[in-house]
Amino acid sequence: MNRHLAQRRGFTLVEMLVVISVILVLSTLAMSGFRSAMNMSRSAKCMGNLRQLGEGILLYAADNNNFLPPAYISGNNGPDNNWYYAIYPYLTGGTKMPYDWGQETVIVGRGVFHCPEVKNNDAAYILPWISYKMNGQFQFLSATGVMSMAAISKPSQTLLLGEGRAHPKFSSYTSKDQGTGLWYPHNGKLNGLFLDGHIESQTESELKSRWTQIGSFSLN
Repeated sequence: MNRHLAQRRGFTLVEMLVVISVILVLSTLAMSGFRSAMNMSRSAKCMGNLRQLGEGILLYAADNNNFLPPAYISGNNGPDNNWYYAIYPYLTGGTKMPYDWGQETVIVGRGVFHCPEVKNNDAAYILPWISYKMNGQFQFLSATGVMSMAAISKPSQTLLLGEGRAHPKFSSYTSKDQGTGLWYPHNGKLNGLFLDGHIESQTESELKSRWTQIGSFSLN
């Protein structure tokens, strides 16, 4: 009888170890699923930001004879030399951006200009409150001025805004290693707003393979 109880007791211990192992595996899977869900949620929020920024750009264009806001005004070193300063009033009911070179973080909550995937203390972001960059082919140059939306021959293939760091424009760089290049914070992908209004998530290699032309300006 005692021997039978001992055998049962040993079998129960094995069962407990199996149950514990199963619980650990399920916990790991649950945590992985939770992290994946959180990543998807942050990416969706980022896409929502880009959609609102795109609406601001369209409103700006509607008030300016279909011309896009300049990505960057060459030769102007003031705080109003970029696209996000230009469209800010269209996102806030007419309020100008409360911007000062020494007070970048005064943008309340950072709002639609800030991707939730970017950590607030990321030293690589010189301007930590803004996570998006405009195609540098839309910068204002004295020789060319600003560009009309009508001049873009392939709007569905033309990246307007992409995720990046430290500068309002990303020029022709798709590489994250370039100082004025793009960034891929969503598991190796960036969220990009194209000129026709659609948003896509792309890896660096996918974006390079689709790099196209804007009117007569080559982005290769």
